[in-house]
Amino acid sequence: MPIAVLSDRAVLTVAGADARHFLHNVVTCNVETLEAGAARFGALLAPQGKILADFFVYDAG
Repeated sequence: MPIAVLSDRAVLTVAGADARHFLHNVVTCNVETLEAGAARFGALLAPQGKILADFFVYDAG
């Protein structure tokens, strides 16, 4: 059951043995301590620090 409609958002799946390490190196939030079923808000930055995208990271377990 959706809690809110976020029509300007998309869902991306990052999977694999190195997925958590990869994300931890490219986003602003700490995904290495993210527990299954939890979510965190983060951003992807340009090398100059400009925000390119903001998002929620969710660990589906």
